[in-house]
Amino acid sequence: MSKNETTLYTCKPQFTSNTYIICNSINNEGEKTFNEKFKAPIYFKNN
Repeated sequence: MSKNETTLYTCKPQFTSNTYIICNSINNEGEKTFNEKFKAPIYFKNN
């Protein structure tokens, strides 16, 4: 399961709240994991 955690940290959220999470780049697996953990929509910044 440490693999999922690694993917999670790859996201490096720029901002997190109960409403949404902003990430810099992340693959689909990471997005799924992050969404499951925080139960919130994720927005991506192309930068």
